[in-house]
Amino acid sequence: MPHMKRKDSGVTAAQPKWRLARNEATVVGLVGALFVLRLVFAAIIDLLPEEAYYWNYAQHLDFGYLDHPPMVAWLIHLSTAVLGNTEFAVRLPALLGWFVFAWFMYRLTVDLAGKAAGGIVLVFAAVLPIYFSIGILMTPDAPFYVCWAACLYFLERALIADETKAWWWVGVSFGLGMLSKYTMGLLLPAAVVFVLVEADSRRWLKRPEPYLAVVIGFLIFSPVLIWNYHHDWMSFSFQGPRRWGGGIRFSEHVLLAWAVILLSPVGFVEAVRALVRLCRKRLSVVEEATAQNKRRLFMLVFSLVPLSVFVLHSVQAPPKLNWTGPVWLAVLPAMAVLVNQSGKTAATW
Repeated sequence: MPHMKRKDSGVTAAQPKWRLARNEATVVGLVGALFVLRLVFAAIIDLLPEEAYYWNYAQHLDFGYLDHPPMVAWLIHLSTAVLGNTEFAVRLPALLGWFVFAWFMYRLTVDLAGKAAGGIVLVFAAVLPIYFSIGILMTPDAPFYVCWAACLYFLERALIADETKAWWWVGVSFGLGMLSKYTMGLLLPAAVVFVLVEADSRRWLKRPEPYLAVVIGFLIFSPVLIWNYHHDWMSFSFQGPRRWGGGIRFSEHVLLAWAVILLSPVGFVEAVRALVRLCRKRLSVVEEATAQNKRRLFMLVFSLVPLSVFVLHSVQAPPKLNWTGPVWLAVLPAMAVLVNQSGKTAATW
């Protein structure tokens, strides 16, 4: 994947207050130590029932399955074909994919909020429960989070940095994400909302690149569409009306509890605080007012639009534990800025 040309983001030159932000060796050491821990877990812990279920997928390769797209099965099949049917081989794609996920989150954060915040986001990716788990457990979330982070990065390059070529990679990452998990589709309405709300970005409505990105994405996803067509749309039916249930069953408290577990209590408080500060326009990430507003809006839209879908769903049916995990990725850069400004220590996390 080519390195995208970056434009100056106008990041403030304030010295970071958080020690880890100033000490790259410490960040690398922490990330490396946690990777070794995941390596040990991956080799000695039996597969979870869910992982064994997806391993069974890999024994019957196809372009679709009842409850998920095929990416998780393809990756497990590739890894076990080389290394054999072991716990480590099943989990290897998750272990390696975490580094790709972390790289995209680092680059996104550096572009939005500067290098100091980027170092802190690497720590978030390593220690917050949901992002630690995707680097060891081989479920659809492992490739899905990589694609969500990649798509956010290329959307930022396209919408904030005005890099036209980034749209092609938006399409590729979106398509691969749809092959991983249908939840990837929530980035599409989020992108539409951003373009409609942000005045400078409305010019993309008259340009072909965003529409071609959607075409690229659905071309990559087309094997799943064809599979569903030949199987009475069973996967879409399973993940669609069945998930919404019927009547009113207020479950916002469940959604809240799952979010606290996913991020840890401290992480959840920081995420909420970051969203509130973004809404109040009190979070300074860059010097230029226009660029600052665009970055704030980007983080808000690409977190709140997907989150609103899950909030609406929780009115009718209880949500699953892992559903809101990708929602918080767009908030992590703002969280990193707050942590940097407050000078929190690593022990807090």
